[in-house]
Amino acid sequence: MSGVYLAGRGLASALGPDLATAIDALRRGGVQPGRLEVAPDCVWPFYAIADVDRDWPERTRRIVRSVVCESGALSDRTGPLFLASSSLDIGVQEMSDDFGPGLHDLGEQIASWLDWNGPVFTVYSGCASALCAILSAAAMMRADKADDALILGLELRNHFTVAGFSAMQLLAPSSAQPLGAARQGIVLGEAVAALYLSRRPARWRVAGGANVIDGRNPA
Repeated sequence: MSGVYLAGRGLASALGPDLATAIDALRRGGVQPGRLEVAPDCVWPFYAIADVDRDWPERTRRIVRSVVCESGALSDRTGPLFLASSSLDIGVQEMSDDFGPGLHDLGEQIASWLDWNGPVFTVYSGCASALCAILSAAAMMRADKADDALILGLELRNHFTVAGFSAMQLLAPSSAQPLGAARQGIVLGEAVAALYLSRRPARWRVAGGANVIDGRNPA
């Protein structure tokens, strides 16, 4: 059984366009959220990526290519590509009022943007999407089905997700206070992250993991 190692990573978020900038921003205390208007009289704090182009597909293409390039995965585009997301392309569907595309369409679109030649998988399992994608990629590599794999986690601005969390009364009205005694909820945001996995030994290794769901209790 082969080991699975972290060969590269990339990130774009409200903290900055790449991982180094994000780490520096965290050391300086982070950034303040902006505001997202979901509907009249329904405005919530929101962490947005600085690229504010209203052309959703073109903005997404630029961010994705930048993050994947940072990860180093474009050196070999023959391994499996796993797209992990809970919102997919709902943002562009909101703008066009076209809810026709299937769940896998965005994955195929991203593969075309990257000139990706390997198989493409869409992992859509809510908050566990990225974890499930990592476990699936690692299992494939340990079974000698692939030498490399790219996991792309993507959550981009849309009103549907924020409205859903608002309806569940889970959002903080002003700012996030993780582990704070006065915390009032979470603050949502957008980010694109890439993990480039390889069977070539490196400093960091994927040792294992599990995702267990108890179907007896819907809560």
